Amino acid sequence: MGFRMRAVALTAVALLLAGCVPNEPTVTARPPAVDPVFASDEEALAAAVEAYERYLAVADEVRADGGADADRISSVVTTNQLPDELESFERLRELGLITRGLSMFDSAELQSMAPAKGGIAVTIYACYDASGIEVVDSVGSVSRPNPTRQLFELTFESDLTNEKHLLLARSAPWDQSQPC
Repeated sequence: MGFRMRAVALTAVALLLAGCVPNEPTVTARPPAVDPVFASDEEALAAAVEAYERYLAVADEVRADGGADADRISSVVTTNQLPDELESFERLRELGLITRGLSMFDSAELQSMAPAKGGIAVTIYACYDASGIEVVDSVGSVSRPNPTRQLFELTFESDLTNEKHLLLARSAPWDQSQPC
């Protein structure tokens, strides 16, 4: 190989090593599409309704027991909501009250659905109905909660172990001017 050929070859190698020769464009893969937790608003609403039914069933049991073994509620609420729940059951126990009957709700409507803490947050409006509840004190006197029907805004968040399993994260009375 002559001097000229060696010089051309060395120059070509030097240019390749220096990166002066344009490379093929780098193709990067798109990140995989993330499937939504719920396929539709209806599915999200149904999951929230189911979660609220579970919550009310456990809450009714704890109230019927006068607030005893209140930690049962931890299976249906988020860790952030748990202290508020335990505090309300403790007040019930301190006052020596129990309840009889079942809580109900109706008119559930989806308010929003958004990503939250590695899962999803679903907020609904629902009319809480305590008309079937009696409050009994330590001497047996019976009273009824007031008001018996009230509109609530309820937020549920994914359980960290199953994103489709919702837990109550927040419960607050909604606009009092809005009737159930």
